[in-house]
Amino acid sequence: MPPRCPPKGPAGRIMGGVLSPFAVIGDIPYGVQQVADFPRRVDQISSDPAVTLVNHLGDIKSGSTVCSDAYFDRIRTDFDRFEDPVLDQFLISHA
Repeated sequence: MPPRCPPKGPAGRIMGGVLSPFAVIGDIPYGVQQVADFPRRVDQISSDPAVTLVNHLGDIKSGSTVCSDAYFDRIRTDFDRFEDPVLDQFLISHA
């Protein structure tokens, strides 16, 4: 019997032999406009019933953005809005 291979299709992870779609985002929110738009993007991803995991790759701020508890608290609050589990792989730039 040949090995089972996942079907080709959208990005996903294999769970019990079934391909489960996940969302990948990166370098977001990055800058004033993306920070303002981020809650809407979170809601958009969370409203997709096929998404089972969100993987964030990259930065959450530019090197010129001020490092402050208020900024990180805001971003954390936005990430907490995701309805699916989130794998955070933050890379914070330093100027």
